Amino acid sequence: MKTAYFSKPAVCFYLGTIWALLLSQHQCQVANAFSISRSSFVRTESPSSSSLLATRSVGSPIPTTPRADDLIQDLWGKKSNDDSNGIDAIVSACSDTVVWEDMRLKNKANGPQEVSKLLKAQLPGGTSNIVVDKVADGAASAGFTWTRVDDKFNDDPKLGLRGTTYIELDSDGKINCVKELAEPLYKPGDMMLKLLQAATKNVERPVKNPTYEQETPTSCSEIVDYIWNRAYPKDAPVEEAVRFYSNDIVYQDFNYPLPIRGVKDVETFSREWGDFPGIDFRIQDLSEGDTSCCFTWRVKVNGKEGPQGVSFYETDGNGKITYIRDTPSPTFRPVFGKLARLLRPKLRTFRSRKDMVDGIPIDETKE
Repeated sequence: MKTAYFSKPAVCFYLGTIWALLLSQHQCQVANAFSISRSSFVRTESPSSSSLLATRSVGSPIPTTPRADDLIQDLWGKKSNDDSNGIDAIVSACSDTVVWEDMRLKNKANGPQEVSKLLKAQLPGGTSNIVVDKVADGAASAGFTWTRVDDKFNDDPKLGLRGTTYIELDSDGKINCVKELAEPLYKPGDMMLKLLQAATKNVERPVKNPTYEQETPTSCSEIVDYIWNRAYPKDAPVEEAVRFYSNDIVYQDFNYPLPIRGVKDVETFSREWGDFPGIDFRIQDLSEGDTSCCFTWRVKVNGKEGPQGVSFYETDGNGKITYIRDTPSPTFRPVFGKLARLLRPKLRTFRSRKDMVDGIPIDETKE
Protein backbone atom coordinates (compact mmCIF):
# COMPACT_ATOMS: atom_id res chain seq x y z
CA MET A 1 0.00 0.00 0.00
CA LYS A 2 1.21 3.47 -0.81
CA THR A 3 0.84 6.09 1.87
CA ALA A 4 1.31 9.83 1.43
CA TYR A 5 3.77 11.20 4.00
CA PHE A 6 5.07 14.72 4.43
CA SER A 7 8.33 15.21 2.57
CA LYS A 8 10.05 17.76 4.84
CA PRO A 9 10.61 17.47 8.64
CA ALA A 10 9.62 21.07 9.26
CA VAL A 11 6.43 20.73 7.26
CA CYS A 12 5.73 17.41 8.95
CA PHE A 13 6.03 18.99 12.40
CA TYR A 14 3.88 21.93 11.39
CA LEU A 15 1.14 19.81 9.92
CA GLY A 16 1.41 17.23 12.68
CA THR A 17 0.69 19.96 15.18
CA ILE A 18 -2.26 21.15 13.10
CA TRP A 19 -3.55 17.60 12.71
CA ALA A 20 -3.45 17.09 16.48
CA LEU A 21 -5.42 20.29 17.01
CA LEU A 22 -7.88 19.55 14.24
CA LEU A 23 -8.44 15.98 15.33
CA SER A 24 -9.17 17.03 18.88
CA GLN A 25 -11.76 19.51 17.65
CA HIS A 26 -12.93 18.10 14.34
CA GLN A 27 -12.01 14.39 14.27
CA CYS A 28 -14.95 12.85 12.57
CA GLN A 29 -15.06 15.30 9.65
CA VAL A 30 -11.78 13.90 8.32
CA ALA A 31 -12.82 10.31 8.74
CA ASN A 32 -16.26 10.64 7.31
CA ALA A 33 -15.31 12.57 4.21
CA PHE A 34 -12.45 10.23 3.43
CA SER A 35 -14.79 7.23 3.44
CA ILE A 36 -15.87 8.38 0.00
CA SER A 37 -12.84 10.22 -1.33
CA ARG A 38 -9.74 8.72 0.26
CA SER A 39 -7.36 6.71 -1.89
CA SER A 40 -5.04 5.30 0.82
CA PHE A 41 -7.39 2.63 2.10
CA VAL A 42 -6.55 -0.84 3.37
CA ARG A 43 -8.30 -3.46 5.44
CA THR A 44 -7.07 -4.57 8.85
CA GLU A 45 -8.52 -7.51 10.69
CA SER A 46 -10.28 -6.76 13.95
CA PRO A 47 -9.75 -9.28 16.77
CA SER A 48 -13.52 -9.65 17.06
CA SER A 49 -14.12 -10.09 13.39
CA SER A 50 -14.74 -13.44 11.71
CA SER A 51 -16.59 -12.27 8.64
CA LEU A 52 -14.07 -10.15 6.75
CA LEU A 53 -13.80 -10.78 3.06
CA ALA A 54 -10.16 -11.60 3.63
CA THR A 55 -11.19 -14.89 5.21
CA ARG A 56 -14.43 -15.74 3.44
CA SER A 57 -15.67 -15.07 -0.07
CA VAL A 58 -18.79 -12.97 -0.51
CA GLY A 59 -21.91 -14.95 -1.26
CA SER A 60 -20.54 -18.29 -0.04
CA PRO A 61 -23.11 -20.48 1.76
CA ILE A 62 -23.07 -20.01 5.53
CA PRO A 63 -24.49 -22.89 7.61
CA THR A 64 -25.81 -20.50 10.22
CA THR A 65 -29.32 -20.39 11.64
CA PRO A 66 -30.71 -17.81 11.98
CA ARG A 67 -29.34 -15.31 9.48
CA ALA A 68 -28.00 -11.99 10.71
CA ASP A 69 -30.45 -9.96 8.62
CA ASP A 70 -33.37 -12.03 9.91
CA LEU A 71 -32.26 -11.48 13.50
CA ILE A 72 -32.17 -7.73 12.94
CA GLN A 73 -35.74 -7.73 11.69
CA ASP A 74 -36.91 -10.04 14.48
CA LEU A 75 -35.18 -8.26 17.34
CA TRP A 76 -35.18 -4.58 16.35
CA GLY A 77 -37.89 -4.45 13.72
CA LYS A 78 -40.75 -6.00 15.69
CA LYS A 79 -44.14 -4.43 15.24
CA SER A 80 -45.66 -5.78 18.47
CA ASN A 81 -44.76 -5.22 22.11
CA ASP A 82 -43.61 -7.96 24.45
CA ASP A 83 -43.13 -8.19 28.20
CA SER A 84 -39.44 -7.32 28.08
CA ASN A 85 -39.78 -4.46 25.58
CA GLY A 86 -37.46 -6.40 23.30
CA ILE A 87 -34.27 -6.02 25.32
CA ASP A 88 -34.42 -9.47 26.93
CA ALA A 89 -34.91 -11.03 23.49
CA ILE A 90 -31.78 -9.25 22.17
CA VAL A 91 -29.73 -10.35 25.18
CA SER A 92 -30.95 -13.94 24.77
CA ALA A 93 -29.77 -13.88 21.15
CA CYS A 94 -26.22 -12.96 22.24
CA SER A 95 -23.38 -15.40 22.84
CA ASP A 96 -21.75 -15.73 26.26
CA THR A 97 -18.69 -13.95 24.85
CA VAL A 98 -20.53 -11.14 23.06
CA VAL A 99 -18.72 -7.79 22.79
CA TRP A 100 -21.04 -4.82 22.29
CA GLU A 101 -19.37 -1.52 21.43
CA ASP A 102 -21.11 1.82 21.42
CA MET A 103 -18.28 3.62 19.66
CA ARG A 104 -19.10 6.87 21.45
CA LEU A 105 -18.26 5.32 24.82
CA LYS A 106 -14.89 4.56 26.35
CA ASN A 107 -15.70 1.02 27.50
CA LYS A 108 -17.26 -1.93 25.69
CA ALA A 109 -19.98 -4.15 27.13
CA ASN A 110 -18.64 -7.68 27.57
CA GLY A 111 -21.05 -10.55 28.07
CA PRO A 112 -24.87 -10.67 28.22
CA GLN A 113 -25.19 -8.98 31.63
CA GLU A 114 -23.26 -5.89 30.60
CA VAL A 115 -25.11 -5.79 27.28
CA SER A 116 -28.44 -5.86 29.14
CA LYS A 117 -27.34 -2.98 31.35
CA LEU A 118 -26.17 -0.96 28.35
CA LEU A 119 -29.36 -1.49 26.34
CA LYS A 120 -31.62 -0.61 29.26
CA ALA A 121 -29.72 2.66 29.63
CA GLN A 122 -29.87 3.36 25.90
CA LEU A 123 -33.50 2.38 25.31
CA PRO A 124 -35.77 3.44 28.19
CA GLY A 125 -38.78 2.23 26.19
CA GLY A 126 -37.09 -0.90 24.89
CA THR A 127 -37.07 -1.60 21.17
CA SER A 128 -40.18 0.53 20.82
CA ASN A 129 -37.67 3.42 20.74
CA ILE A 130 -36.01 2.14 17.54
CA VAL A 131 -37.27 2.08 13.96
CA VAL A 132 -35.19 0.04 11.52
CA ASP A 133 -34.67 2.00 8.29
CA LYS A 134 -32.47 -0.22 6.08
CA VAL A 135 -30.99 -3.70 6.60
CA ALA A 136 -27.94 -5.28 4.94
CA ASP A 137 -28.77 -8.71 3.55
CA GLY A 138 -25.95 -10.68 5.16
CA ALA A 139 -26.09 -14.16 6.69
CA ALA A 140 -23.18 -14.35 9.16
CA SER A 141 -22.76 -10.57 9.39
CA ALA A 142 -24.96 -7.64 8.51
CA GLY A 143 -25.93 -4.19 9.70
CA PHE A 144 -28.77 -1.69 9.72
CA THR A 145 -29.57 1.99 9.85
CA TRP A 146 -32.05 3.21 12.41
CA THR A 147 -33.93 6.18 13.82
CA ARG A 148 -34.87 6.70 17.45
CA VAL A 149 -38.55 7.41 18.12
CA ASP A 150 -40.64 8.08 21.19
CA ASP A 151 -42.80 5.02 20.48
CA LYS A 152 -42.93 3.25 17.13
CA PHE A 153 -46.32 1.77 17.96
CA ASN A 154 -47.88 5.23 17.80
CA ASP A 155 -49.51 6.14 14.50
CA ASP A 156 -47.36 9.27 14.20
CA PRO A 157 -44.20 8.79 16.31
CA LYS A 158 -41.79 11.61 16.98
CA LEU A 159 -38.45 11.09 15.24
CA GLY A 160 -35.07 11.58 16.91
CA LEU A 161 -31.43 10.56 16.65
CA ARG A 162 -30.24 8.37 13.75
CA GLY A 163 -27.41 5.88 13.56
CA THR A 164 -25.89 2.70 12.15
CA THR A 165 -25.21 -0.71 13.71
CA TYR A 166 -22.94 -3.56 12.55
CA ILE A 167 -23.57 -7.08 13.89
CA GLU A 168 -21.77 -10.39 13.51
CA LEU A 169 -22.81 -13.92 14.46
CA ASP A 170 -20.71 -16.81 15.74
CA SER A 171 -20.84 -20.34 14.31
CA ASP A 172 -23.91 -21.11 16.46
CA GLY A 173 -25.89 -18.19 15.07
CA LYS A 174 -25.52 -16.10 18.24
CA ILE A 175 -24.69 -12.39 18.19
CA ASN A 176 -21.01 -12.19 19.02
CA CYS A 177 -19.97 -8.69 17.95
CA VAL A 178 -21.88 -5.40 17.74
CA LYS A 179 -20.47 -2.00 16.84
CA GLU A 180 -22.70 1.04 16.53
CA LEU A 181 -22.69 4.80 16.32
CA ALA A 182 -25.33 7.49 16.49
CA GLU A 183 -25.02 10.66 14.42
CA PRO A 184 -23.20 13.59 16.05
CA LEU A 185 -25.57 16.38 17.06
CA TYR A 186 -22.99 19.01 16.16
CA LYS A 187 -22.39 18.99 12.41
CA PRO A 188 -19.38 21.13 11.37
CA GLY A 189 -20.11 20.98 7.62
CA ASP A 190 -17.34 22.50 5.48
CA MET A 191 -15.39 23.90 8.43
CA MET A 192 -12.89 21.04 8.51
CA LEU A 193 -12.48 21.02 4.73
CA LYS A 194 -11.45 24.68 4.71
CA LEU A 195 -9.01 24.19 7.58
CA LEU A 196 -7.37 21.22 5.88
CA GLN A 197 -7.11 23.02 2.57
CA ALA A 198 -5.35 25.94 4.25
CA ALA A 199 -3.07 23.69 6.34
CA THR A 200 -1.87 21.61 3.37
CA LYS A 201 -1.88 24.31 0.70
CA ASN A 202 1.89 24.26 0.21
CA VAL A 203 2.51 20.58 0.90
CA GLU A 204 3.85 18.60 -2.02
CA ARG A 205 1.60 15.72 -3.10
CA PRO A 206 3.26 12.46 -4.16
CA VAL A 207 3.03 11.58 -7.83
CA LYS A 208 0.41 8.89 -8.36
CA ASN A 209 1.13 5.77 -10.34
CA PRO A 210 -2.09 3.79 -10.87
CA THR A 211 -1.42 0.04 -10.79
CA TYR A 212 -4.89 -1.29 -10.02
CA GLU A 213 -6.64 -3.79 -12.27
CA GLN A 214 -10.16 -2.66 -13.09
CA GLU A 215 -12.95 -4.94 -11.91
CA THR A 216 -16.73 -4.64 -12.09
CA PRO A 217 -18.28 -6.51 -9.17
CA THR A 218 -22.04 -6.33 -8.75
CA SER A 219 -22.76 -7.37 -5.15
CA CYS A 220 -22.60 -4.54 -2.60
CA SER A 221 -19.93 -5.99 -0.31
CA GLU A 222 -17.78 -6.93 -3.29
CA ILE A 223 -18.04 -3.38 -4.64
CA VAL A 224 -16.96 -1.94 -1.29
CA ASP A 225 -14.13 -4.44 -1.06
CA TYR A 226 -12.94 -3.61 -4.57
CA ILE A 227 -13.11 0.19 -4.25
CA TRP A 228 -11.45 0.49 -0.87
CA ASN A 229 -9.14 -2.53 -0.76
CA ARG A 230 -7.98 -3.04 -4.32
CA ALA A 231 -8.57 0.12 -6.37
CA TYR A 232 -7.88 3.15 -4.17
CA PRO A 233 -4.78 1.66 -2.45
CA LYS A 234 -3.24 1.34 -5.93
CA ASP A 235 -3.86 4.98 -6.84
CA ALA A 236 -7.18 4.60 -8.64
CA PRO A 237 -8.75 8.01 -9.48
CA VAL A 238 -12.05 9.22 -8.08
CA GLU A 239 -13.73 8.24 -11.36
CA GLU A 240 -13.16 4.58 -10.56
CA ALA A 241 -15.52 4.83 -7.59
CA VAL A 242 -17.91 7.22 -9.32
CA ARG A 243 -18.65 4.70 -12.09
CA PHE A 244 -20.38 2.57 -9.44
CA TYR A 245 -22.72 5.41 -8.38
CA SER A 246 -26.26 5.59 -9.67
CA ASN A 247 -27.40 8.88 -11.20
CA ASP A 248 -29.73 9.53 -8.26
CA ILE A 249 -27.38 8.42 -5.48
CA VAL A 250 -28.05 9.84 -2.00
CA TYR A 251 -24.98 10.36 0.17
CA GLN A 252 -25.76 11.01 3.82
CA ASP A 253 -22.66 12.33 5.57
CA PHE A 254 -23.66 12.94 9.18
CA ASN A 255 -21.15 15.76 9.49
CA TYR A 256 -23.53 17.74 7.27
CA PRO A 257 -27.15 18.60 8.13
CA LEU A 258 -28.54 17.52 4.73
CA PRO A 259 -27.69 14.68 2.35
CA ILE A 260 -25.93 15.18 -0.98
CA ARG A 261 -28.07 14.08 -3.91
CA GLY A 262 -27.11 13.07 -7.44
CA VAL A 263 -23.92 11.66 -8.91
CA LYS A 264 -22.56 15.06 -10.03
CA ASP A 265 -22.77 16.63 -6.58
CA VAL A 266 -21.37 13.52 -4.88
CA GLU A 267 -18.45 13.49 -7.31
CA THR A 268 -17.82 17.19 -6.68
CA PHE A 269 -17.83 16.52 -2.94
CA SER A 270 -15.27 13.74 -3.40
CA ARG A 271 -12.96 15.93 -5.47
CA GLU A 272 -13.18 18.81 -3.00
CA TRP A 273 -11.85 16.58 -0.29
CA GLY A 274 -9.17 15.35 -2.64
CA ASP A 275 -6.10 13.62 -1.27
CA PHE A 276 -4.69 15.13 1.91
CA PRO A 277 -1.25 13.91 2.97
CA GLY A 278 -0.68 11.50 5.84
CA ILE A 279 -4.18 10.02 6.09
CA ASP A 280 -5.02 6.33 5.78
CA PHE A 281 -8.61 5.12 5.84
CA ARG A 282 -8.76 1.53 7.13
CA ILE A 283 -11.66 -0.88 7.22
CA GLN A 284 -12.08 -2.97 10.34
CA ASP A 285 -15.21 -5.09 9.81
CA LEU A 286 -16.99 -5.63 6.49
CA SER A 287 -20.34 -7.40 6.46
CA GLU A 288 -21.77 -9.65 3.81
CA GLY A 289 -24.54 -8.38 1.56
CA ASP A 290 -25.57 -8.65 -2.08
CA THR A 291 -27.74 -5.51 -2.26
CA SER A 292 -26.46 -3.68 0.83
CA CYS A 293 -23.67 -3.96 3.37
CA CYS A 294 -22.30 -2.36 6.52
CA PHE A 295 -18.72 -1.79 7.61
CA THR A 296 -16.73 -0.18 10.41
CA TRP A 297 -13.60 1.88 9.85
CA ARG A 298 -10.82 3.84 11.49
CA VAL A 299 -8.56 6.61 10.21
CA LYS A 300 -4.83 6.78 10.84
CA VAL A 301 -3.10 10.17 10.74
CA ASN A 302 0.66 9.98 10.20
CA GLY A 303 0.55 6.42 11.48
CA LYS A 304 -1.36 7.27 14.67
CA GLU A 305 -4.85 6.05 15.50
CA GLY A 306 -7.52 8.61 14.61
CA PRO A 307 -11.32 8.78 14.47
CA GLN A 308 -13.58 5.88 13.63
CA GLY A 309 -17.06 5.29 12.23
CA VAL A 310 -19.66 3.01 10.65
CA SER A 311 -20.90 3.13 7.05
CA PHE A 312 -23.84 1.59 5.21
CA TYR A 313 -24.02 1.14 1.42
CA GLU A 314 -27.06 0.14 -0.63
CA THR A 315 -27.25 -0.77 -4.33
CA ASP A 316 -29.99 -1.16 -6.90
CA GLY A 317 -29.20 -4.87 -7.25
CA ASN A 318 -27.42 -4.25 -10.56
CA GLY A 319 -24.11 -2.99 -9.28
CA LYS A 320 -24.96 0.70 -8.85
CA ILE A 321 -24.73 2.35 -5.43
CA THR A 322 -27.92 4.24 -4.63
CA TYR A 323 -27.37 5.17 -0.98
CA ILE A 324 -24.46 5.79 1.40
CA ARG A 325 -24.72 6.65 5.08
CA ASP A 326 -21.51 7.57 6.92
CA THR A 327 -21.84 7.76 10.69
CA PRO A 328 -18.66 9.19 12.26
CA SER A 329 -17.55 9.42 15.86
CA PRO A 330 -18.48 12.74 17.48
CA THR A 331 -16.47 15.83 16.59
CA PHE A 332 -16.45 17.00 20.20
CA ARG A 333 -16.76 15.13 23.44
CA PRO A 334 -20.40 14.02 23.60
CA VAL A 335 -21.55 17.01 25.67
CA PHE A 336 -24.42 17.76 23.29
CA GLY A 337 -25.51 14.12 23.37
CA LYS A 338 -25.53 14.01 27.15
CA LEU A 339 -27.64 17.15 27.33
CA ALA A 340 -30.08 15.88 24.69
CA ARG A 341 -30.34 12.56 26.54
CA LEU A 342 -31.36 14.39 29.71
CA LEU A 343 -33.90 16.56 27.90
CA ARG A 344 -35.40 13.84 25.69
CA PRO A 345 -34.22 10.39 26.83
CA LYS A 346 -36.12 8.54 24.10
CA LEU A 347 -35.34 10.75 21.10
CA ARG A 348 -31.92 12.06 22.26
CA THR A 349 -32.20 15.15 20.08
CA PHE A 350 -33.01 18.70 21.16
CA ARG A 351 -36.19 18.65 19.11
CA SER A 352 -38.21 16.02 17.31
CA ARG A 353 -37.87 15.67 13.55
CA LYS A 354 -40.47 15.32 10.86
CA ASP A 355 -40.64 14.63 7.15
CA MET A 356 -38.09 11.82 6.99
CA VAL A 357 -38.25 8.51 5.13
CA ASP A 358 -35.73 5.83 6.17
CA GLY A 359 -33.90 8.49 8.16
CA ILE A 360 -33.49 10.71 5.07
CA PRO A 361 -35.05 14.21 5.17
CA ILE A 362 -37.75 14.86 2.59
CA ASP A 363 -37.69 18.62 3.17
CA GLU A 364 -34.28 19.79 1.95
CA THR A 365 -34.63 23.18 3.63
CA LYS A 366 -34.35 21.93 7.20
CA GLU A 367 -33.29 18.99 9.36
